[in-house]
Amino acid sequence: MQALARAVYANAPWTLLDDPLSALDAHTEAHVFSSLFGSNGLLQGRAVILVTHNVNHLNSAGSVLVMEKGQLQYNGTLQEITSTGYDFKGIEPVHSNEGDPKEIDQTFEDKSEKEESSPDEAAISKKSLGFTPYIFYGQMATWKFALAGVLLVALTGLMKLGLQVYLKEWSTTNGRHTGAWIGGFAGFNAAWVVANGLAIWQFTCVMACIASISAHNVEVKALFATVPSYFMATSAGTIINRLSQDIFLMDYEFTLALANWTLQITTLVGMLVFIFVATPWLTLSIIPLGALYVATLLFYTATSKQLQHLQIASKSPLYTLFSSTMTGLETIRAYGAEAHFWSQNDHYLDRSQRPFYLRFAGMRFLRTILCLISFIVAVGLAVLAVGLRHSTDPSLLGLGLSNLTNLALQLSLLLMTFANLENGSVAVSRIHEIASLPAEENSVAKGTSPKMGQWPSAGEIKFEDVRLTYKQDLAPALDGISFHIKAGQKIGICGQSGSGKSSLILSLFHGLQAPLISGKITIDGLEAKDTSLGPWRRAMSLVVQDAFLWHASLRDNLDPERKLEDTVLWSALEHVGMKDAVTELQDKLDTVIDDGGSLSKGQKQLLCLARVLLHKRKIVVLDEASSSLDTKTDEKMHEVINTELAGCTVLAVAHRIATIIDYDWILVMHEGKIVESGTPEELLSLETSKFFSLAASQGISKPTGV
Repeated sequence: MQALARAVYANAPWTLLDDPLSALDAHTEAHVFSSLFGSNGLLQGRAVILVTHNVNHLNSAGSVLVMEKGQLQYNGTLQEITSTGYDFKGIEPVHSNEGDPKEIDQTFEDKSEKEESSPDEAAISKKSLGFTPYIFYGQMATWKFALAGVLLVALTGLMKLGLQVYLKEWSTTNGRHTGAWIGGFAGFNAAWVVANGLAIWQFTCVMACIASISAHNVEVKALFATVPSYFMATSAGTIINRLSQDIFLMDYEFTLALANWTLQITTLVGMLVFIFVATPWLTLSIIPLGALYVATLLFYTATSKQLQHLQIASKSPLYTLFSSTMTGLETIRAYGAEAHFWSQNDHYLDRSQRPFYLRFAGMRFLRTILCLISFIVAVGLAVLAVGLRHSTDPSLLGLGLSNLTNLALQLSLLLMTFANLENGSVAVSRIHEIASLPAEENSVAKGTSPKMGQWPSAGEIKFEDVRLTYKQDLAPALDGISFHIKAGQKIGICGQSGSGKSSLILSLFHGLQAPLISGKITIDGLEAKDTSLGPWRRAMSLVVQDAFLWHASLRDNLDPERKLEDTVLWSALEHVGMKDAVTELQDKLDTVIDDGGSLSKGQKQLLCLARVLLHKRKIVVLDEASSSLDTKTDEKMHEVINTELAGCTVLAVAHRIATIIDYDWILVMHEGKIVESGTPEELLSLETSKFFSLAASQGISKPTGV
């Protein structure tokens, strides 16, 4: 509706409408159509091209064009075309395979501002992350590989320090056995190179790969298992950010920082040992030096971690904007809004880079402070070297002073490495947040798990005082819903937009958990809250308004578990009238389904119906499954439901009354309540009923079978 309002307010001389009214209920559709195309409609005086499958709208058209298989078949007034004997039931609506109208509706919505201020995404923790990121990383990399990597890096650090001891001993030989010492030195270096290579391989090729793959898998599993409310409150850009940039930072920045930190801490410990052995009293100088470095570290990391949070979070609005731009590209070009989106892209790109520049400036500040400290240490050591030249063994003094000289540099490197490690741990902690999302199954983990061949055996459904709200401080979307569906009945659910029809379906699938949902829902005597979610949901098949087919072969879409023979798949395709269409495809059942392709929207919906037939479940739910289909495809779906699903319990949410007029029972909803229920004949016999009004607005006065 936002896209439709945008088209009206654009006040362009030409207006193209691609079936924008199909998802509206009868009353709303009639009101909107009258407001746009009536005698005083908002689109009066404009040239309008309306793509539609609703034949009732054609009476208001000055000219009608009938398309079939990409060709113009008829062009004239409705009366002229009707006089030729043309059957309008064969109309196939024109739908773009590229975009979802509901998504394009949202193209101009500035979600980025909301996303940027989201407390979950942009929350900045001023507290230390503790050991949680490191423990989580060890679990993802598996502890044996993580410990092996740390030990190998520590070994290289110790071997590097060992070279200094070797050189110290060599310096005391006065030139004796020079060849042997050279050979030993070469062997020592060769061993160090091998150990260093193994450490690098262990961190980059083993630990990093295992950790990133494991973390990605854990994130995906957590997202699949978490409560649906998480996706209602979290944008796609935020989720993409967690699955892409955070994984990259853990894979690259955190892993390298961990390796460097292990190396630097090992080297530092070795230096302290050398200093203590050579000149024990020099160890006292380490205390103020260490305190100074720790103070600098605490001052820097308190800011750098916050900037790292901002840097990562600031990418999400950019990803969301890019995704919205690609989805609504046709609409953007149609309105000439390219400059606006260029400006928005530059704005969010600039905002995403600000934390990076601030982090870079902070790093330069840190290096400046560390260099200043190193200068002070170097001057102090020069004075010490002169004062101790006669009282200490020159070789030990040289070893101690050289290590003390390098200590300032080593502490600087350690400090910078630890800062990078802490910054990298921010990404790991964000991944851990996704991995720790609450799972739906937790609330019913102790529920019964009935065997899927034995339950449900009939398909009887009962609702008793069911209430549902999306947030505790909002008005209920369902308010005291109660009804009883007998096994094998076909139930039509109708009502105006926002009346609670889809919320009722959500409650049936237990899409929300207590306290957001209450009451009693049973299937064949088993209550939802006492049954595990997996078996409960697998007891039902669902077909929604927008055909859900994933990017895979046709065979995998029909039979994801690959348990059925091809003959069974072809039989299901034949029952829904898709056998000939699939036969014409070059790869037949191996044809990959993608966003484009040669299948129309109606054909994709029939494939979803074929999948329902293959699953053979006793309860089938249709949520606006035919609202955007042409009359011919709609009739085919109706035929399959009446024949192939004759023994199943069917619940159909519908705006088009014709699709449910022959059902056994009708539920009419309004403001979250069932205001009318009965057979279609009973409700149509009452001219004051809401159902009669809905049906009359679509030209229906009696069931088609009467």
